[in-house]
Amino acid sequence: MVIADDDFDSAKILNDAIKKHMEVICYLCAQATEKYLKCYLTYNDIFPQKTHNLVLLNDKCIELDNSFNGIKMECGFLNRYFN
Repeated sequence: MVIADDDFDSAKILNDAIKKHMEVICYLCAQATEKYLKCYLTYNDIFPQKTHNLVLLNDKCIELDNSFNGIKMECGFLNRYFN
């Protein structure tokens, strides 16, 4: 989770810069989100398949906790920025 926090912190730093590199910011947010979702699944003894698909990972999280529905749209948006 430390690496996810680092990705998110880096995105915030870049977002505060005068010149915004939106693709990089979104990429880092996608990376952080992927790590957070996989961490949640692993914490709940579900070992996610190797994927960068945030919608798929979020759907697995929704099966455990319906509150993950609140970030479904954002996961779809960020999904465009994975590797």
